[in-house]
Amino acid sequence: MLLKSKPRLKTTLVIVNVNRQNDAMAMSHSPFYRHYLFSLLQIQGALIVASLFEISLGVIGLIGMLLWFLGPIAIASTVCLMGLSLVPAAASFAAKNWYIAVA
Repeated sequence: MLLKSKPRLKTTLVIVNVNRQNDAMAMSHSPFYRHYLFSLLQIQGALIVASLFEISLGVIGLIGMLLWFLGPIAIASTVCLMGLSLVPAAASFAAKNWYIAVA
């Protein structure tokens, strides 16, 4: 929750030159761009740590031991409950554009 605890940055006007070479230079000085890169690095680090944790669980064999106690009915009901909890969010997104939701 580190991303939510940070105060919002004030928006600043960034004047960007038409020349494509100067676009990256102008954006690199923007505080929003630096905050954006910092957020991406946090997400990237979290994904790396989560994948290493999952790999270590697989190498140790803990997943096989857990599957001994958890059957397919327990796993299927958990997945269904997680899916049903996402229905309000999906409905709000689908209400904005029915054509894309149905297609």
